[in-house]
Amino acid sequence: MNKGYKLVVSVGGDGTINEIVNGIYATGGMKDIQLGIIGTGTGSDYIRTIGVSRHYQESCHHLMNPVKKSVDLGMVEFLDNSQSTKRIFANFAGLGFDAEVG
Repeated sequence: MNKGYKLVVSVGGDGTINEIVNGIYATGGMKDIQLGIIGTGTGSDYIRTIGVSRHYQESCHHLMNPVKKSVDLGMVEFLDNSQSTKRIFANFAGLGFDAEVG
């Protein structure tokens, strides 16, 4: 349930962003909640792709003066213990080796 939050801030890397996007999706807040990103991950492919600074001080400054970007998201549906499950992905989807290593 969306409790009226307008902004959720991710502090981490690509995996953290992925989990937060799925959490926002689960609340039904995809149109109402903005995602702020402070990239502290190792690879940080997603922030490079969308142009977020790797310097956390600069990212924190941008939270006060945000530049809003709309991005496309993907969805994958799969069976988990015979139950249909949906997951959102913001950057890329990996299967097999990709998913196991990540």
